[in-house]
Amino acid sequence: MEQKIYVEGLGSTEDEQKTASAVLSVQGVSHCVVSYEKAQVFVTYDEKIPDIEHAIRNAIQLCGFDVLG
Repeated sequence: MEQKIYVEGLGSTEDEQKTASAVLSVQGVSHCVVSYEKAQVFVTYDEKIPDIEHAIRNAIQLCGFDVLG
């Protein structure tokens, strides 16, 4: 499944790299692109894994950014 997540607080390419690394560390995530300019995280993951959406959002929040919506 592909999902676009809007995030508040991204401000640099370093933030992009930190967030992408955290999201890619979630089991079941196969692809992640982060754009601080668009304030979004585009992620591809295996929706069959229980609570993966929560784990992805948690990974973003642990980087210090707010997930919108």
